[in-house]
Amino acid sequence: MPELRKDPITGRWVIISTDRGKRPNDFLRESVFPKPPQNCPFCPGNEGKTPPEILAYGRNGTGTNTPGWNIRVVPNRFPALGIEGELDREGEGLFDKMNGIGAHEVVIETPQHQTTLAQLPQKSIEDVLWAYRDRMLDLKNDKRFRYVLIFKNHGEAAGASVEHPHSQLIALPIVPRRVRDAKYRFNQVLVPRMLRNAKRCAAKPGPKASEYRRGVRRLRVTPPFCGAAPARRRSSFPPRR
Repeated sequence: MPELRKDPITGRWVIISTDRGKRPNDFLRESVFPKPPQNCPFCPGNEGKTPPEILAYGRNGTGTNTPGWNIRVVPNRFPALGIEGELDREGEGLFDKMNGIGAHEVVIETPQHQTTLAQLPQKSIEDVLWAYRDRMLDLKNDKRFRYVLIFKNHGEAAGASVEHPHSQLIALPIVPRRVRDAKYRFNQVLVPRMLRNAKRCAAKPGPKASEYRRGVRRLRVTPPFCGAAPARRRSSFPPRR
């Protein structure tokens, strides 16, 4: 079973998951030729090559784990955390540790193998976000989980072991320290100020209209960084449409 260990110096929790070492191509950095769609576990017709699905959109009248879907969510075959069991937190000298309990899921964003999220129609991208929302609300019912992280590795260099467009979701039994530290400043200070600036820029077209965009660029940690915030402060997604 995976394990969560707390660094007594930084206060950060670290996931120790030996099963992740079984992932294919983990230590390959040379170029890998694209796999034909028929060998891709995420392509329609290969539903049996993944764990049983948790959620699917778009399938009309057919059974689960069959073709006909637009979006499909399945458990990660090589999870960083295990869904079964209890946390059993305990101290060991200077160190705190607990069982690596959590959820690790894969969101297959489209049945099309040779495309990217950026190439999908707006409605398809919207449905991907609704899939995130639906899974987060379901996992929220599990009292063991306190934080959900959604991330996307695009391409082999970023760590993606399957080319088919997909993203991942991890539910954790702890709130990362970095998130706790940033929560107050983001919700109470940064977002309201940026929204006020954006409104002023919208009301005054001209050279100052780029002020909000420049503010976002100053904060980015990678060149293609993009920030998004609701017009009203919310702690979660709005109700389903």
